[in-house]
Amino acid sequence: MSTLSVLLLALLALASSAAALPGDPPVASLTPADGISGPALEEDLNVTYSCPAYRSGVEVVEEEVENAEEEIEVVEFEVPVFGSIENYGVVFSTGTTLGADGRLVSTGFGEGGIAEAEAIKGTSNCASELVLPSTPNPAALYAGTVHWQPYRECEGCASGYEVGPVRSFVVLPADEEAELVFEDVVYGGDMTEVSFFGAAGLKGSRVELQLWQGSSWETVATELGTSSGENSFYVTLGAGRKLLRTVVVGTPGAELALEPFVKFVRKRTKGGSAAIPTGEWIVAGKTEQEESPLTFKVTNGGTELRGLATETEAFCRQPTLTPEPWPPLPSVPIEASSLVKSARISPTGRVVAHLLTTGVTPTAVSLNGTFFAGRFAGTITSTFLGNCSGFREFEAVPAPAKKTTGK
Repeated sequence: MSTLSVLLLALLALASSAAALPGDPPVASLTPADGISGPALEEDLNVTYSCPAYRSGVEVVEEEVENAEEEIEVVEFEVPVFGSIENYGVVFSTGTTLGADGRLVSTGFGEGGIAEAEAIKGTSNCASELVLPSTPNPAALYAGTVHWQPYRECEGCASGYEVGPVRSFVVLPADEEAELVFEDVVYGGDMTEVSFFGAAGLKGSRVELQLWQGSSWETVATELGTSSGENSFYVTLGAGRKLLRTVVVGTPGAELALEPFVKFVRKRTKGGSAAIPTGEWIVAGKTEQEESPLTFKVTNGGTELRGLATETEAFCRQPTLTPEPWPPLPSVPIEASSLVKSARISPTGRVVAHLLTTGVTPTAVSLNGTFFAGRFAGTITSTFLGNCSGFREFEAVPAPAKKTTGK
Protein backbone atom coordinates (compact mmCIF):
# COMPACT_ATOMS: atom_id res chain seq x y z
CA MET A 1 0.00 0.00 0.00
CA SER A 2 1.29 3.46 -0.79
CA THR A 3 2.20 5.94 1.93
CA LEU A 4 -0.77 7.99 3.16
CA SER A 5 0.02 11.29 4.86
CA VAL A 6 -2.33 13.67 6.63
CA LEU A 7 -1.09 17.08 7.88
CA LEU A 8 -2.23 17.82 11.40
CA LEU A 9 -2.25 21.03 13.47
CA ALA A 10 1.12 22.82 13.38
CA LEU A 11 2.91 23.45 16.68
CA LEU A 12 5.34 26.34 17.07
CA ALA A 13 8.76 25.55 18.49
CA LEU A 14 9.89 28.74 20.29
CA ALA A 15 13.58 29.58 20.27
CA SER A 16 15.17 30.51 23.60
CA SER A 17 17.28 33.39 22.17
CA ALA A 18 16.05 36.89 21.14
CA ALA A 19 18.38 36.85 18.17
CA ALA A 20 17.54 35.75 14.65
CA LEU A 21 17.55 32.10 13.88
CA PRO A 22 21.05 30.72 13.20
CA GLY A 23 22.41 31.76 9.81
CA ASP A 24 19.96 34.63 9.17
CA PRO A 25 21.42 38.14 8.62
CA PRO A 26 20.53 40.68 11.34
CA VAL A 27 18.75 44.04 10.96
CA ALA A 28 21.29 46.80 10.28
CA SER A 29 20.75 50.58 10.42
CA LEU A 30 22.03 52.33 7.26
CA THR A 31 21.18 56.03 6.95
CA PRO A 32 21.33 58.70 8.18
CA ALA A 33 24.71 58.54 9.90
CA ASP A 34 24.46 58.36 13.68
CA GLY A 35 24.31 61.79 15.31
CA ILE A 36 24.05 63.76 12.06
CA SER A 37 22.03 67.00 11.87
CA GLY A 38 19.42 67.74 9.21
CA PRO A 39 16.58 70.14 8.37
CA ALA A 40 13.01 69.76 9.57
CA LEU A 41 10.95 68.55 6.62
CA GLU A 42 7.22 67.93 6.30
CA GLU A 43 7.95 64.98 4.01
CA ASP A 44 10.82 62.67 3.08
CA LEU A 45 12.40 62.57 6.53
CA ASN A 46 13.44 58.97 5.95
CA VAL A 47 15.70 56.39 7.56
CA THR A 48 16.98 53.30 5.78
CA TYR A 49 18.01 49.87 7.05
CA SER A 50 18.54 46.34 5.83
CA CYS A 51 15.48 44.13 5.61
CA PRO A 52 16.67 40.79 4.15
CA ALA A 53 14.58 37.66 3.87
CA TYR A 54 14.70 35.80 7.18
CA ARG A 55 13.19 32.94 9.13
CA SER A 56 10.84 34.25 11.76
CA GLY A 57 10.56 30.89 13.50
CA VAL A 58 10.34 27.13 13.11
CA GLU A 59 7.11 25.22 12.87
CA VAL A 60 7.02 21.62 14.03
CA VAL A 61 4.70 19.58 11.83
CA GLU A 62 3.35 16.15 12.72
CA GLU A 63 2.58 13.74 9.91
CA GLU A 64 0.84 10.39 10.15
CA VAL A 65 2.63 7.70 8.13
CA GLU A 66 1.62 4.11 7.49
CA ASN A 67 4.64 1.84 7.95
CA ALA A 68 5.49 -1.47 6.34
CA GLU A 69 3.45 -3.33 8.97
CA GLU A 70 0.45 -1.23 7.94
CA GLU A 71 0.54 0.54 11.28
CA ILE A 72 0.03 4.31 11.66
CA GLU A 73 2.87 6.15 13.33
CA VAL A 74 3.49 9.92 13.87
CA VAL A 75 6.59 11.51 12.40
CA GLU A 76 7.70 15.07 13.33
CA PHE A 77 9.76 17.43 11.17
CA GLU A 78 10.58 21.14 11.21
CA VAL A 79 9.41 23.70 8.64
CA PRO A 80 10.84 27.25 8.67
CA VAL A 81 8.40 30.21 8.90
CA PHE A 82 9.61 33.13 6.79
CA GLY A 83 9.05 36.81 7.59
CA SER A 84 8.26 39.47 4.97
CA ILE A 85 8.59 43.23 4.44
CA GLU A 86 5.33 43.69 6.35
CA ASN A 87 7.06 42.33 9.44
CA TYR A 88 9.70 45.09 9.44
CA GLY A 89 9.31 48.59 10.88
CA VAL A 90 10.97 51.43 12.78
CA VAL A 91 10.30 53.00 16.16
CA PHE A 92 10.95 56.76 16.46
CA SER A 93 11.26 58.38 19.87
CA THR A 94 12.44 61.51 21.64
CA GLY A 95 13.80 59.28 24.45
CA THR A 96 16.06 56.26 24.74
CA THR A 97 14.00 54.01 27.03
CA LEU A 98 13.68 50.38 25.88
CA GLY A 99 10.57 48.32 26.47
CA ALA A 100 10.34 44.73 27.68
CA ASP A 101 10.36 43.56 24.05
CA GLY A 102 13.71 45.24 23.42
CA ARG A 103 12.27 47.99 21.23
CA LEU A 104 12.40 51.73 21.85
CA VAL A 105 9.42 53.11 23.72
CA SER A 106 7.96 55.62 21.28
CA THR A 107 7.42 59.10 22.74
CA GLY A 108 6.85 62.50 21.19
CA PHE A 109 5.40 61.45 17.83
CA GLY A 110 2.01 59.89 18.58
CA GLU A 111 0.90 57.30 16.05
CA GLY A 112 3.73 58.44 13.76
CA GLY A 113 6.22 56.96 16.22
CA ILE A 114 5.73 53.47 14.73
CA ALA A 115 6.48 53.51 11.01
CA GLU A 116 5.94 50.80 8.44
CA ALA A 117 8.66 49.56 6.12
CA GLU A 118 8.74 50.30 2.42
CA ALA A 119 11.01 48.21 0.21
CA ILE A 120 13.70 50.04 -1.75
CA LYS A 121 13.42 48.66 -5.26
CA GLY A 122 16.36 46.59 -6.47
CA THR A 123 17.87 46.15 -2.99
CA SER A 124 17.37 44.15 0.17
CA ASN A 125 16.91 47.40 2.10
CA CYS A 126 13.89 49.29 3.41
CA ALA A 127 12.95 52.87 4.27
CA SER A 128 10.60 54.29 6.87
CA GLU A 129 9.37 57.89 7.11
CA LEU A 130 9.07 60.06 10.20
CA VAL A 131 6.17 62.51 10.11
CA LEU A 132 7.07 65.44 12.36
CA PRO A 133 4.26 66.80 14.56
CA SER A 134 2.52 69.89 13.16
CA THR A 135 1.04 71.12 16.45
CA PRO A 136 1.39 73.25 18.45
CA ASN A 137 4.03 74.47 15.97
CA PRO A 138 4.39 73.77 12.26
CA ALA A 139 6.82 70.98 11.38
CA ALA A 140 9.34 73.52 10.05
CA LEU A 141 9.94 74.72 13.63
CA TYR A 142 10.66 71.27 15.06
CA ALA A 143 13.96 71.04 16.90
CA GLY A 144 15.42 68.13 18.85
CA THR A 145 17.13 64.75 18.84
CA VAL A 146 15.25 61.85 17.27
CA HIS A 147 16.19 58.30 18.26
CA TRP A 148 15.24 55.46 15.94
CA GLN A 149 15.50 51.69 15.88
CA PRO A 150 14.63 49.21 13.12
CA TYR A 151 13.00 45.92 14.10
CA ARG A 152 11.31 42.84 12.71
CA GLU A 153 8.76 40.49 14.12
CA CYS A 154 10.18 37.17 15.22
CA GLU A 155 7.90 34.29 16.22
CA GLY A 156 10.90 32.26 17.27
CA CYS A 157 12.23 34.94 19.62
CA ALA A 158 11.32 35.10 23.31
CA SER A 159 10.44 38.83 23.06
CA GLY A 160 8.53 38.50 19.79
CA TYR A 161 10.91 40.87 18.02
CA GLU A 162 14.44 41.09 16.74
CA VAL A 163 15.83 44.62 16.97
CA GLY A 164 18.61 46.57 15.32
CA PRO A 165 20.82 49.16 17.01
CA VAL A 166 19.43 52.45 18.32
CA ARG A 167 20.66 55.42 16.29
CA SER A 168 19.86 59.13 16.43
CA PHE A 169 19.84 62.30 14.35
CA VAL A 170 19.25 65.95 15.19
CA VAL A 171 16.44 67.90 13.54
CA LEU A 172 16.96 71.65 13.08
CA PRO A 173 14.24 74.20 12.20
CA ALA A 174 14.26 74.92 8.47
CA ASP A 175 12.21 76.29 5.60
CA GLU A 176 14.16 75.36 2.51
CA GLU A 177 13.83 77.54 -0.57
CA ALA A 178 12.26 80.36 1.47
CA GLU A 179 12.70 83.77 -0.12
CA LEU A 180 11.65 87.39 0.03
CA VAL A 181 10.46 89.00 -3.21
CA PHE A 182 10.41 92.78 -3.63
CA GLU A 183 9.11 95.13 -6.28
CA ASP A 184 11.83 95.75 -8.88
CA VAL A 185 11.94 99.43 -7.96
CA VAL A 186 11.05 100.68 -4.48
CA TYR A 187 10.99 104.36 -3.53
CA GLY A 188 11.51 105.72 -0.04
CA GLY A 189 8.27 106.85 1.57
CA ASP A 190 6.08 104.78 -0.78
CA MET A 191 4.26 101.71 0.50
CA THR A 192 5.53 98.52 -1.12
CA GLU A 193 4.49 94.87 -1.05
CA VAL A 194 7.08 92.36 0.14
CA SER A 195 6.14 88.77 -0.64
CA PHE A 196 7.37 85.78 1.33
CA PHE A 197 7.43 82.33 -0.26
CA GLY A 198 8.50 79.15 1.51
CA ALA A 199 8.43 75.42 0.90
CA ALA A 200 6.91 74.58 4.29
CA GLY A 201 3.41 75.10 5.61
CA LEU A 202 3.55 77.57 8.51
CA LYS A 203 -0.01 77.48 9.83
CA GLY A 204 0.02 77.87 13.61
CA SER A 205 2.94 80.30 13.65
CA ARG A 206 3.41 83.99 12.98
CA VAL A 207 5.77 85.35 10.34
CA GLU A 208 7.62 88.57 11.09
CA LEU A 209 9.36 90.86 8.60
CA GLN A 210 12.33 92.47 10.37
CA LEU A 211 14.56 95.41 9.43
CA TRP A 212 18.15 95.77 10.64
CA GLN A 213 18.46 99.07 12.49
CA GLY A 214 22.21 99.34 12.97
CA SER A 215 22.52 97.28 16.15
CA SER A 216 19.39 95.13 16.32
CA TRP A 217 16.48 93.75 14.32
CA GLU A 218 13.17 95.60 14.41
CA THR A 219 9.87 93.95 13.45
CA VAL A 220 8.14 96.15 10.86
CA ALA A 221 5.27 93.82 9.86
CA THR A 222 3.65 90.63 11.17
CA GLU A 223 1.30 88.14 9.54
CA LEU A 224 -0.17 84.80 10.62
CA GLY A 225 1.55 81.82 9.03
CA THR A 226 -0.39 80.04 6.29
CA SER A 227 -0.67 76.40 5.24
CA SER A 228 0.73 77.38 1.82
CA GLY A 229 3.79 79.02 3.36
CA GLU A 230 3.09 82.34 1.59
CA ASN A 231 2.59 85.80 3.09
CA SER A 232 2.41 89.39 1.92
CA PHE A 233 3.78 92.30 3.95
CA TYR A 234 2.97 95.95 3.27
CA VAL A 235 5.67 98.32 4.51
CA THR A 236 7.01 101.80 3.93
CA LEU A 237 10.81 102.06 3.94
CA GLY A 238 13.21 104.98 3.92
CA ALA A 239 15.67 105.49 1.08
CA GLY A 240 19.03 103.71 1.15
CA ARG A 241 20.44 100.20 1.58
CA LYS A 242 18.07 98.06 3.64
CA LEU A 243 18.72 94.67 5.21
CA LEU A 244 15.56 92.64 5.87
CA ARG A 245 14.75 89.11 6.97
CA THR A 246 11.79 86.97 7.93
CA VAL A 247 11.47 85.20 11.26
CA VAL A 248 8.99 82.38 11.85
CA VAL A 249 7.85 82.33 15.48
CA GLY A 250 5.92 79.61 17.29
CA THR A 251 5.53 78.83 20.97
CA PRO A 252 8.21 80.25 23.32
CA GLY A 253 11.62 78.97 22.25
CA ALA A 254 10.45 77.86 18.79
CA GLU A 255 11.87 80.30 16.26
CA LEU A 256 13.45 80.24 12.82
CA ALA A 257 15.35 83.27 11.48
CA LEU A 258 15.85 83.06 7.72
CA GLU A 259 18.66 84.45 5.62
CA PRO A 260 18.69 88.27 5.35
CA PHE A 261 18.03 90.00 2.03
CA VAL A 262 19.49 93.32 0.85
CA LYS A 263 17.26 95.82 -0.96
CA PHE A 264 18.27 99.22 -2.30
CA VAL A 265 15.45 101.75 -1.86
CA ARG A 266 15.57 104.76 -4.17
CA LYS A 267 15.13 108.33 -3.09
CA ARG A 268 11.95 109.75 -4.51
CA THR A 269 12.19 112.80 -6.74
CA LYS A 270 9.71 115.66 -6.63
CA GLY A 271 6.70 115.67 -8.90
CA GLY A 272 4.72 112.91 -10.51
CA SER A 273 4.50 111.27 -13.87
CA ALA A 274 3.29 113.60 -16.60
CA ALA A 275 1.92 110.54 -18.39
CA ILE A 276 -0.79 110.01 -15.75
CA PRO A 277 -3.78 112.27 -16.37
CA THR A 278 -5.25 113.92 -13.29
CA GLY A 279 -8.95 114.00 -12.62
CA GLU A 280 -11.65 111.34 -12.41
CA TRP A 281 -11.08 107.74 -13.55
CA ILE A 282 -13.70 105.06 -14.12
CA VAL A 283 -13.69 101.32 -14.76
CA ALA A 284 -13.12 100.48 -18.43
CA GLY A 285 -16.01 99.03 -20.44
CA LYS A 286 -19.61 100.17 -20.62
CA THR A 287 -20.96 96.91 -19.20
CA GLU A 288 -18.60 97.08 -16.23
CA GLN A 289 -19.53 100.71 -15.61
CA GLU A 290 -23.21 99.77 -15.43
CA GLU A 291 -23.03 96.45 -13.55
CA SER A 292 -20.04 96.98 -11.28
CA PRO A 293 -19.00 100.64 -11.14
CA LEU A 294 -15.60 101.73 -9.85
CA THR A 295 -14.28 105.27 -9.60
CA PHE A 296 -11.31 107.17 -8.18
CA LYS A 297 -9.41 110.42 -8.75
CA VAL A 298 -5.78 111.17 -9.58
CA THR A 299 -4.63 114.35 -7.84
CA ASN A 300 -1.56 116.32 -6.76
CA GLY A 301 0.02 116.39 -10.17
CA GLY A 302 -0.26 112.64 -10.76
CA THR A 303 1.26 111.60 -7.41
CA GLU A 304 -1.83 110.48 -5.50
CA LEU A 305 -4.84 108.21 -6.04
CA ARG A 306 -7.86 109.12 -3.94
CA GLY A 307 -11.32 107.73 -3.15
CA LEU A 308 -11.26 104.36 -4.93
CA ALA A 309 -14.60 102.74 -4.20
CA THR A 310 -15.97 99.43 -5.51
CA GLU A 311 -18.00 96.35 -4.70
CA THR A 312 -16.09 93.06 -4.36
CA GLU A 313 -17.55 89.56 -4.54
CA ALA A 314 -16.36 87.70 -1.46
CA PHE A 315 -16.78 84.12 -0.28
CA CYS A 316 -17.16 83.08 3.35
CA ARG A 317 -16.09 79.63 4.46
CA GLN A 318 -18.64 77.85 6.61
CA PRO A 319 -17.65 76.69 10.12
CA THR A 320 -15.76 73.42 10.38
CA LEU A 321 -17.99 70.63 11.68
CA THR A 322 -17.02 67.43 13.45
CA PRO A 323 -17.34 64.99 11.81
CA GLU A 324 -16.81 66.84 8.55
CA PRO A 325 -19.75 66.43 6.16
CA TRP A 326 -19.30 65.02 2.68
CA PRO A 327 -19.49 66.68 0.29
CA PRO A 328 -18.00 69.69 2.13
CA LEU A 329 -20.28 72.64 2.81
CA PRO A 330 -19.96 75.25 0.03
CA SER A 331 -18.64 78.76 0.70
CA VAL A 332 -21.27 81.48 0.89
CA PRO A 333 -20.93 84.35 -1.64
CA ILE A 334 -21.61 87.91 -0.46
CA GLU A 335 -21.02 91.44 -1.75
CA ALA A 336 -18.43 93.49 0.13
CA SER A 337 -17.71 97.20 -0.19
CA SER A 338 -14.05 98.22 -0.50
CA LEU A 339 -12.69 101.74 -0.14
CA VAL A 340 -9.15 103.10 -0.48
CA LYS A 341 -9.17 106.72 0.65
CA SER A 342 -5.67 107.60 -0.48
CA ALA A 343 -2.57 105.96 -1.98
CA ARG A 344 0.67 107.37 -3.37
CA ILE A 345 1.61 106.87 -7.02
CA SER A 346 5.30 106.10 -7.52
CA PRO A 347 7.35 107.67 -10.33
CA THR A 348 7.05 104.33 -12.17
CA GLY A 349 3.25 104.40 -11.90
CA ARG A 350 2.99 101.72 -9.22
CA VAL A 351 0.29 101.97 -6.54
CA VAL A 352 0.37 99.88 -3.38
CA ALA A 353 -1.99 100.41 -0.47
CA HIS A 354 -2.97 98.37 2.55
CA LEU A 355 -5.28 99.46 5.32
CA LEU A 356 -7.29 98.06 8.19
CA THR A 357 -10.73 99.53 8.67
CA THR A 358 -12.55 99.64 11.99
CA GLY A 359 -16.23 99.54 12.75
CA VAL A 360 -18.88 96.86 12.86
CA THR A 361 -16.92 94.65 10.45
CA PRO A 362 -13.16 95.31 10.61
CA THR A 363 -11.72 94.69 7.15
CA ALA A 364 -8.24 94.43 5.62
CA VAL A 365 -8.19 96.06 2.19
CA SER A 366 -5.23 95.91 -0.22
CA LEU A 367 -4.72 97.58 -3.58
CA ASN A 368 -2.01 96.68 -6.09
CA GLY A 369 -1.90 98.30 -9.50
CA THR A 370 0.06 100.12 -12.20
CA PHE A 371 -0.61 103.10 -14.44
CA PHE A 372 0.63 102.42 -17.96
CA ALA A 373 -0.20 103.78 -21.40
CA GLY A 374 -3.20 105.77 -20.23
CA ARG A 375 -4.80 102.91 -18.27
CA PHE A 376 -4.70 101.61 -14.72
CA ALA A 377 -4.65 97.83 -14.15
CA GLY A 378 -5.25 96.86 -10.56
CA THR A 379 -6.36 94.23 -8.07
CA ILE A 380 -8.20 95.03 -4.88
CA THR A 381 -8.64 92.42 -2.14
CA SER A 382 -10.81 92.41 0.94
CA THR A 383 -10.58 90.11 3.99
CA PHE A 384 -12.93 90.21 6.98
CA LEU A 385 -14.59 88.17 9.75
CA GLY A 386 -11.64 85.76 9.71
CA ASN A 387 -13.27 83.49 7.13
CA CYS A 388 -14.37 85.83 4.32
CA SER A 389 -12.21 87.04 1.44
CA GLY A 390 -12.66 88.34 -2.06
CA PHE A 391 -10.90 90.23 -4.81
CA ARG A 392 -11.56 92.13 -7.99
CA GLU A 393 -9.27 92.64 -10.95
CA PHE A 394 -10.07 95.65 -13.09
CA GLU A 395 -8.86 98.18 -15.62
CA ALA A 396 -9.66 101.88 -15.35
CA VAL A 397 -9.41 104.78 -17.79
CA PRO A 398 -9.80 108.55 -17.49
CA ALA A 399 -13.45 109.55 -17.38
CA PRO A 400 -14.60 111.38 -20.51
CA ALA A 401 -14.86 115.12 -20.18
CA LYS A 402 -18.33 116.27 -19.30
CA LYS A 403 -20.07 118.10 -22.10
CA THR A 404 -21.14 121.65 -21.44
CA THR A 405 -24.27 123.08 -23.03
CA GLY A 406 -24.51 126.69 -24.10
CA LYS A 407 -27.61 128.80 -24.43
